[in-house]
Amino acid sequence: LDAGVQDTTREAIRYAKEVQCPLVVAANKVDRPGGPEAVAKLSQQLLDEQVVLEAYGGEVPLVPVSATKRVGLEELLDSIALQAEMLELRAAPDGPAEGTVLESVMGKGLGILSTVLVQRGALRQGDHVVAGQSWGKVRLLLDEEGAQLSEAGPAVPVRVSGMREMPRAGDEMLVVPSEARAKEVVEFRLLRAEAQALAAAAPRRGRKGGGAKLLPALLKAESFGSLEAAREGLSHFPSTRVELKLVREGVGPVTESDVQLAQSVGAQVIAFNVPLESKAAGLAATLQVPVHSHSIIYALVDAAKEMLEAAIEPVVEARETGEADVLEVFTLTLNRKDRAVGMSKHTAVAGSRVTAGQASAGSAVRVVRGGEVTHEGGGVLSGRLGSSRVISGPLGSSRVPRVISGPLGTR
Repeated sequence: LDAGVQDTTREAIRYAKEVQCPLVVAANKVDRPGGPEAVAKLSQQLLDEQVVLEAYGGEVPLVPVSATKRVGLEELLDSIALQAEMLELRAAPDGPAEGTVLESVMGKGLGILSTVLVQRGALRQGDHVVAGQSWGKVRLLLDEEGAQLSEAGPAVPVRVSGMREMPRAGDEMLVVPSEARAKEVVEFRLLRAEAQALAAAAPRRGRKGGGAKLLPALLKAESFGSLEAAREGLSHFPSTRVELKLVREGVGPVTESDVQLAQSVGAQVIAFNVPLESKAAGLAATLQVPVHSHSIIYALVDAAKEMLEAAIEPVVEARETGEADVLEVFTLTLNRKDRAVGMSKHTAVAGSRVTAGQASAGSAVRVVRGGEVTHEGGGVLSGRLGSSRVISGPLGSSRVPRVISGPLGTR
């Protein structure tokens, strides 16, 4: 309450307006000194954001509450229930359950725990369920206090134990008739997701799109909160020359399927505070898939920065060190032992005089005739060409020929 309207509040207001969702404002910490004055100040700030409260003749209720003193909580629930009644929000309590995954974590001794809000039907122990790219059989239903439930109906948030893989926040959870049907649905979704990842990443792997080279990566984290933090940390790199392309994001340990997908699209695996399964570790070593595992967000960001820097193609700049006029072009017939790297048996040689700078052994050569480049390659070599000696020389030296691999023609 004392902080007033913040950026997160403005974002929530903007989103509610976009989806045409009614608002209920809960002004917390009214038990602090100056609470009534802070409520009045907040009301004015909300009015500045085009949120007209009921006290000003609008339709948005504002309920002062205190979470620590448990003040105003009943009024807040009544206000929400009134909004639901006015909107005629109803749900069928019978039939197979449908709901939305709010969060997934690893529970000690319980495996994967997914917090689900049931929206219709009844979710019961023993139900076979599908959520996103995961399936399972409901082993336990726990309420917010950790007490075990036999079933959960509409509008009831419940923690579900028994999923094989960790679902993502926002995934729809559905009850299906059997385990075979659950596996079939998930297998189809996995194949579709892999095909989409291949279509999105494979044609663009290592190529430049929009001026930037794309570096595919796969990101795994311990929870969706950690995943969001990692994604946010990886989003601040400049993308003018190289861009990190996440082909998959997920919660939970790095699995064999993660490694297989990374290998198929040429991606690297970034793991934030999650283990690498033993089979996945062996597969990654066999397929030579790089896995970067970190438990600190700053170390993860630094590692990603090094990955991007390593993927940047070096900028090659040509710097002219000298000029020379070709005096004569001739061909040398060389034995194998007399040939330098890149030279054939019959090698064209340009006998030249240095007119500016100097010609050094190992320098590349560009031949220009009439203002146009006619040949580029080869270079100035040091060593013996049969009975001739090729050396570096200063300005004005006529002992320094340009040696270029390949035909030059005549000047």
